[in-house]
Amino acid sequence: IKGDPARMVDIMLKVSEEESPSLRLVLGADAHAGVSNTLTERLESLKEQAVLSATADFTEEELAQ
Repeated sequence: IKGDPARMVDIMLKVSEEESPSLRLVLGADAHAGVSNTLTERLESLKEQAVLSATADFTEEELAQ
């Protein structure tokens, strides 16, 4: 484990005192890289579905009826 538990606690306390703290807190460079990679992959997958996803919507003509 590369992370320092005492530093993590300090960071958690600091973040908890922020006016608008993030809903998620990733601590440690390895954890951040892993989460970032995973989210990037998910976002790419989502982008690939954009056209197909839009086909589920009513068309402008259908909405005008």
